[in-house]
Amino acid sequence: MKTGIHPAYSGREIEAFLKRLPTVFDDEGEMLYDKRNQVKRFVLPSGRPVVVKRFKKPNLIQRIVYSFFKKTKAKRAFLHAAVLRDRGFGTPHEIAYLEERRTRLLSYCYFLSEEDGAPAVYERLVAQQPFDRVMADDFAALVAALHQKSILHGDLNPTNVLFRERGDGHYTFSLIDTNRMRVKSLGGKFTPSECFDNLTRFSAQGELYDFVLTKYIEYRGWDIETSFARAIKIKRRHDACWDRRKAFLKRFK
Repeated sequence: MKTGIHPAYSGREIEAFLKRLPTVFDDEGEMLYDKRNQVKRFVLPSGRPVVVKRFKKPNLIQRIVYSFFKKTKAKRAFLHAAVLRDRGFGTPHEIAYLEERRTRLLSYCYFLSEEDGAPAVYERLVAQQPFDRVMADDFAALVAALHQKSILHGDLNPTNVLFRERGDGHYTFSLIDTNRMRVKSLGGKFTPSECFDNLTRFSAQGELYDFVLTKYIEYRGWDIETSFARAIKIKRRHDACWDRRKAFLKRFK
């Protein structure tokens, strides 16, 4: 096994937990998410809650790539959490990562973080109608700030952004599922097309998407008419590709 532990959490308790984690993950802990990847909540002997994400076991080619040429998803999530925090964005504090190997090749990998417990913006932007316009505006400002600080979150769907309401009626946010982030050195720029493409997963095109997109463009200081038309073209192309992919996969179910 290969592990990395944040210095603030180093000690026998975390080390002992990491050592036994691969053998107890399936049978212990509270399941929070169970799809391609699995997320569980554990409570350490000291009473500290820990959230553990186990990433789907990679195929043979991926095992070779992640074992010798590329950082694992767990290690990237661990490193990206620190980048977000250093650049002023909220995310559950990283605790550790673990890479389980069999015959030198990666098997499962695990990312451990503090528990956040906040709800996802999905509650007030998608499930609630009409959507919360203050939250949607604040969310647009968040994404603009991420891009301006050289970060593209890999999956900005509304279940991956948690929120807390401030006393003035606005919101602060915490980002999860950060392993697919793209990060440049501060000052590094992404093209407008890259930024608009990053927004495509947020929601289906409609009133909410158009509102967030318009506010985002305003925060970037770009021309509304030409930028909006360009972004919608990218959004429609993305959604069409996604629909074709879903239709193709349905044939094998």
